[in-house]
Amino acid sequence: MKAGDLGIGTGIAGMGQGNMIDLRTWPQGDSVVLGLLDEIGAQQAPKGPVVLVEAETFPAAVIARFDTAVKAGRAKDTPDGFATFASRDFSNLAAFRHANQAVTRPAMTIDLADLRVDPAAVLPQLLRLLAPSDAALADAPDTAKRLRIWQAANPPPDLLRFRYYDATMFKHLAALTLERDDVEAVFQDLLGRSPSVKGALALQTQPSLGNLRAALMASEEYVKLHRPAHTTGAEQTTTDHNGFAGFAAAFDRPETALAVTPPENRAAARAKAEAATAPVIAAQQSYQPFYGLSDPKHSTREALLRASCDLLVQEFAHVQRKSQIRILDVGCNAGFASFVLAETFPNTIGFDVNAVNIALCHALKAHSGSAAMFFKADLLKIAETSAKDFEALDAVLFLNVIHQLIFAKGIPYVKAMLATLSRHVDLIVVELSRPAEYVPFGKDHLLPLDPAEILEDCRDATLTLIKDGKRPVYTIRRRALEVDGLRVPYSKVNYSLHDKARVNRKYYFGSDSFTKVIRYTALQSRDKLQTELHGLRALTGQNIAPAIRSWDDDGVTAGRVVMERLYGPMLSEVLGSLTAA
Repeated sequence: MKAGDLGIGTGIAGMGQGNMIDLRTWPQGDSVVLGLLDEIGAQQAPKGPVVLVEAETFPAAVIARFDTAVKAGRAKDTPDGFATFASRDFSNLAAFRHANQAVTRPAMTIDLADLRVDPAAVLPQLLRLLAPSDAALADAPDTAKRLRIWQAANPPPDLLRFRYYDATMFKHLAALTLERDDVEAVFQDLLGRSPSVKGALALQTQPSLGNLRAALMASEEYVKLHRPAHTTGAEQTTTDHNGFAGFAAAFDRPETALAVTPPENRAAARAKAEAATAPVIAAQQSYQPFYGLSDPKHSTREALLRASCDLLVQEFAHVQRKSQIRILDVGCNAGFASFVLAETFPNTIGFDVNAVNIALCHALKAHSGSAAMFFKADLLKIAETSAKDFEALDAVLFLNVIHQLIFAKGIPYVKAMLATLSRHVDLIVVELSRPAEYVPFGKDHLLPLDPAEILEDCRDATLTLIKDGKRPVYTIRRRALEVDGLRVPYSKVNYSLHDKARVNRKYYFGSDSFTKVIRYTALQSRDKLQTELHGLRALTGQNIAPAIRSWDDDGVTAGRVVMERLYGPMLSEVLGSLTAA
């Protein structure tokens, strides 16, 4: 009985209506399981349709698929040809696993390596599902002998005899977790080039894309390309760079970088800033305001931008240490909103894909001395390859940009992107456009009739219309965290009172849970998370500390610990009163 190209196929065993076995094998080939049942004389006749999923280990399966590809001229029969094929073929195995992870009919998944080692242990379950009328065969005297015959005829694949066997490479093949395209995207993002064939295989064994980014950011090549730095005491100052190394790296700044630093030569800085406005004015006229420069024509956008900035100032009014707040302004254009927000929240970043806009932002930053940061970066690329990195943010602004993303990518793509962000960011502010505005440009048909349609996939979030009219403004508020697969609802968020932004922690309060988020920086490493976990575990069962419900660690951005919520005064409040006394 055979299966399809990716091992997803259908076959029929047994006689009579409804006695169907939906067979799904990896790689494509005869069913090892049904061959075993034939050996012991069982009649495959399930009571109804069932799904049988059986798969070889990846190293064994990829050898067979490689040989098939070589014969078909789809792979080079060389060591590098095999490594390249294996690296990319893992995506097919991932697709096979995804297609078979949630079947609705009775099903059984068989790891063929386990079956070959001890068929007797698996046999009773196989008979109950696939041959219920022969269930007694599991204990029949002749079955043990037949199983030994079957084992002798079906030994585990001998990987050592493969012509291109390499111990290190096959160790990697057995531990692959990431797909080659995802590794390529992150590698290109951080290092600007593709990895070597064997290098890619090693990187595919990283447990997550977050861990991959951490490993690459710790490499000598990355440090040399993106993080030239000098150290002064305990502080490290990172120089400006054109690339974007991730939010965790961008926000890992010394206190000196958070202060307003006027230029030494104000006249020269102003002249450079004014010169940088010329190409932007040529493209946009007076549409965008220029921070720190006089605006004789007065931009039509300034009032709208300030209103959105005021919204965030009000949102975080309760936070005492404003430098703890991290904000991203997507499609920042001339950077006005980013600069205004940085007056209150120094850890503000502006993104734009237009190099001319970012050059202007850097010139205005040099003129004003603002703490705001600006990067020529593509948010969509980051969302596709490392969405969890957005956990480093507290708020994201999409002002005058969503319609441009729709024009470029389409409504379904942008809906999915916002849904992804709404699972990782507490607050998103979105300015939307109506079709009538783009009739003169012939693009009205690309926009939804109801602008709010673009938000409808943000299902685990609260949507609020802040401002209606020509350009509706909505807020998207996350309602729950997902920590190692556990959904953790919350209703309140607070922040650390530490006076250094690098010691950055968040606290989520739910009705029965409390989640502590430890953001990694030079002053707050992953050791802090381990210390937290160690302390809580040591006090487990003593009724003096909350019980741990879940925790996770992405290795780059943050570690999170979910605990049961204990009601009463906060320890910081009690300590404060004792100090005052």
